[in-house]
Amino acid sequence: MAKTDFQRGGAQDLVEYMSRDNDEKVALKDHTGRELEPEQITAFVERSEEHGMERHLILSPDPDAAYNEQELDRGTRRTMSAFRSDDRLATEYVYAIHADHENPHAHVAMTGPEQDLGMDKHDITYLREIAREQFQEPTMLQARAPEKAAGRETLAESEQEREQRALQIALDPEQQSQREQTPQRDHTGTTSSTDREQHPDRDRGHDRSRGGR
Repeated sequence: MAKTDFQRGGAQDLVEYMSRDNDEKVALKDHTGRELEPEQITAFVERSEEHGMERHLILSPDPDAAYNEQELDRGTRRTMSAFRSDDRLATEYVYAIHADHENPHAHVAMTGPEQDLGMDKHDITYLREIAREQFQEPTMLQARAPEKAAGRETLAESEQEREQRALQIALDPEQQSQREQTPQRDHTGTTSSTDREQHPDRDRGHDRSRGGR
């Protein structure tokens, strides 16, 4: 549903990429949905250069829900409004809808203070939840592809159960300790090192501040 990465420096290359879809020029828009004039795009790029950082978001709702361009546009603005409302009000963004594609989606370029553009895995999960809600993905999918919606609901329930079990273990120090001390077995039946022994630095930085990537 949502993907993201960031780059140091300005957003010139990103906005140029966003402004074309299958070699066709598409409009770049601001948070109100108005098409940007060339001088406004230039001003956005200059501000990104001043901040020294830009973040790229891709919002790609389920293609089986058959969103049209207007629905993608509206869902993108709603998602970004909700995502910025918490602690990213100092950021700004421009976006473009790439509808001439098998999987219609939106590209978003954000810029602002580095601490406000930072995202860790929890922020990305939160963004996906917001996007799913603002695009009304379950409702749209149920209305336009009910059979596929039913299959996705079953899959989502299974994934949620796995996440809940993992969270319970993470919150229970005794269970976590026992799990780490229990030897792991590979598919051949031989005992192997624990995951933590193989990746001693994996859990470091778990409590990173908002500036994490």
